[in-house]
Amino acid sequence: MLRRLLAGAAIAAFAWKEVAALPSPQDTDSRSRGNSTNHIVSVGKADHKFSPEVLIAKPGDTVSFQFYPLNHSVVRMDPEYPCKPWEKIHKDGSAFWSGFQAMDTFLDPPPTYTITINDTKPLWFYCSAEGSCIDYQMVMGINPDNSTSPIAKVKSEAGKATFSLSPGEPWPAEGGDIPNPDSNAGTGSSGASDNGERDDGSVKLSPGAIAGIAIGGVIALALIGLLFFFVGRKKGTGEAKAGAQATSVSPQEAALMNS
Repeated sequence: MLRRLLAGAAIAAFAWKEVAALPSPQDTDSRSRGNSTNHIVSVGKADHKFSPEVLIAKPGDTVSFQFYPLNHSVVRMDPEYPCKPWEKIHKDGSAFWSGFQAMDTFLDPPPTYTITINDTKPLWFYCSAEGSCIDYQMVMGINPDNSTSPIAKVKSEAGKATFSLSPGEPWPAEGGDIPNPDSNAGTGSSGASDNGERDDGSVKLSPGAIAGIAIGGVIALALIGLLFFFVGRKKGTGEAKAGAQATSVSPQEAALMNS
């Protein structure tokens, strides 16, 4: 009986040792320091993504973003306006910007950017490297509100964004040509149509009207040329007839004419 009890105790002790050696889910992504935890987030580790993409942290914890090739960054954003720096939307001075971390190979230790968590409000981040936020939906959330902004929704909205900015970059210029206020004339409910008149009273000519004027000018010049041609020809014919008549007069007629 004693032997069985000793054997059972040995098995239980071995099993407890194995269970204690297993890492907890928190240990895989964080390192405890007293009452606070330093959470590790990989940025672009052989992929265009944050790992993990969702993190739960308590006040006093820190989050260390570790960077990998080629050139990633960490920028705070508002999930309703993805791929834009927080300070472009809000003026509360609580923006985060790691700057770009360029490298062409893994570094040991990797470059790190660390922030401290002060409360449990949601924080959202994206990578502002070209193509990362829109093409790869490279975003992550700390303490996200899954009822309003689940990670899948935020990634989807990031993929629909038309442009991405880094902190300090200006809003892009409005694209396309400046609209012509006359271009939509005649399409409204007033029944009016574009008659070529501007608000200042001047008249604008269409390309067709300009071409018509040019063709008319050419025709007018041609007609004038023909008129001069026929007038000159008629005059020459008359002079030739007068010369012929003068040569046909006899000497006697000429003497009489001269007397």
